[in-house]
Amino acid sequence: MISAGIHIKDVPDVIFIKTHIHGAKANSAVLGTEMNSIFTYLESKYNDGHRYILHYAIAREIYNIIKALENGESPERIEEFRNYVIKAPIYNSSIDIAEASQKLKRLLYKTYR
Repeated sequence: MISAGIHIKDVPDVIFIKTHIHGAKANSAVLGTEMNSIFTYLESKYNDGHRYILHYAIAREIYNIIKALENGESPERIEEFRNYVIKAPIYNSSIDIAEASQKLKRLLYKTYR
């Protein structure tokens, strides 16, 4: 994972590692001891607070962090960039949430049925 060195051009000190996959067939691979072992390894080896600082982020946040770094922002301020371009949703748009509009509920139903 680390040796792949997936990073943004001209920002080699920020490496991206995908640890989670939504389409996994085995729940244990995502929620069980296997995933816990991966997190434990990463946190023990790559989170000393000096040479390495580990950040967990969702896809939207990763996109924002990438855009910020591509625009020349400092990697030292990475936590400030989670909402750089695309802001966090202002409400939960899940189909079961009462605040979601009827139109949104219909669209979600069509998407996920």
